[in-house]
Amino acid sequence: MGKRITSPSGLGSSSRKRNKPDEIRRLALAVETEGFLLPRPCDSCHCKNIPCFYSGRSTKCSACILSRQSCSAIVDIQQALSVSDVRHINSRISSSEAEIDRLLSTLDSQLESMSSNISLFREERSQLLDLRARKESKFPASSPEVIFCCPFLSTILLTFP
Repeated sequence: MGKRITSPSGLGSSSRKRNKPDEIRRLALAVETEGFLLPRPCDSCHCKNIPCFYSGRSTKCSACILSRQSCSAIVDIQQALSVSDVRHINSRISSSEAEIDRLLSTLDSQLESMSSNISLFREERSQLLDLRARKESKFPASSPEVIFCCPFLSTILLTFP
């Protein structure tokens, strides 16, 4: 009979088996780095006299993940899960507070900049209104001299609000 293809890539399940040890090591490392030390180690860690780390990523401690055995710290893990959740929530709150403080600082500086720009624009508007008032007092809109001397300027001045 011909060669049997078990997956669309043609690699079958053997490629998954080759990657499994790497996945197990990555998971154990993640549990150890992200997790925390259990106050009472599982039987395996207790017998080996090694620290017992747990994270919410697995139902086993990092040592039991690596040794591919069952972990006896399940009861402690359930209790630790709530501690892990609280720590995770507290760290997220702290990072959110820091981000909010940074955003508020940025917004305060932008508001200060806009306030000073508004003051400048109001001053310029006031100067333009004064200039318009002086122009209208010297050259009324119906004055024939303005139209005769500068027809282009009088058109601009008449249409300028």
